[in-house]
Amino acid sequence: AIQHGDIHRNNFNYRFTQADLVKDLLPELTGVWGTSTSEFLVRNSCYPKEDISIVGQLRTDVIPALKAQFAKNNHRQKFTVLFASQPFFNQDLRKRMYVDVLKASKELPEISFIHKPHPGETNWSFFDEMDKENSHRIERTDQDLYELLAQSTVVVTGFSTVGVEAVYFEKDLIVMDYQKEDLAGYVKENVALQATSHEELIDFIKHLSSGSELLKADFKHDYVARRTHQIDGLASKRLKEAIEAL
Repeated sequence: AIQHGDIHRNNFNYRFTQADLVKDLLPELTGVWGTSTSEFLVRNSCYPKEDISIVGQLRTDVIPALKAQFAKNNHRQKFTVLFASQPFFNQDLRKRMYVDVLKASKELPEISFIHKPHPGETNWSFFDEMDKENSHRIERTDQDLYELLAQSTVVVTGFSTVGVEAVYFEKDLIVMDYQKEDLAGYVKENVALQATSHEELIDFIKHLSSGSELLKADFKHDYVARRTHQIDGLASKRLKEAIEAL
């Protein structure tokens, strides 16, 4: 098995019991992103430590090349905020988050805003209707996420895995967290700013666009080391070697 998404305390799909081990439900090898996932599976589930291999996140293999590609044109890039939305059971909360980003975009016309809907958000008319209601719209795209991250300056989301990937690209992360739950743990890890209103969102973006360092680079680097081992373009090679060693 290969880890394909974030695994955290609110994800119950990876919690197994001793009875599951007897039923032989676990794979012989589980390739995970980093030490934090490995420790979580051993501590909060019944994964045998010897069956887990820390290889890094496969998709990150492209990050060094993407960062180098967009760095060449960095002097021509506008300060850009990428909003990564996600499906919510609570549609009022989903609407509130999108409208808050719209308000920030309207308040900060000198800054570029890009909206990347979640792959599960196939009905874009949900957002089109709110654009009409608020007499304002932001660019919406289904462009590859990593290409968008490479050319963005700040990333805004809820508790999406995109938050993890934003840190991989060394971007400043803002989570819209109205109830201060910090579901993905980004705030606790000191890799994200927590906004509970459009006013706070606007204030954070203003400070970041003026050059203020609101998030320390050391925390981001430590987070990456624990979450995805290394971003060196060699995760696929490490996984291949782990599989061949079975």
